[in-house]
Amino acid sequence: HLVLVNRIIDRDGSEGIILIQQIKQDKQLLHIPVMMVSNYPEAQSEAVTAGAVRGFGKAELSKSETLEQLEQFLPRRT
Repeated sequence: HLVLVNRIIDRDGSEGIILIQQIKQDKQLLHIPVMMVSNYPEAQSEAVTAGAVRGFGKAELSKSETLEQLEQFLPRRT
């Protein structure tokens, strides 16, 4: 499993960092890796401080490095 969280939640405009903090404070969800999707380095740093793994920005979606980063957390398809 992997949870991707946008910096700003589109539906209500809330900050994704709050969702990350809630996930990382929940004993049942704590083990699930979470990544912030944001082009802003300060948002990435704040997410890592909250317990997330380093994420990526939307501008990096087409890069092979981003796919490699995601593959670390996702099972291989057979």
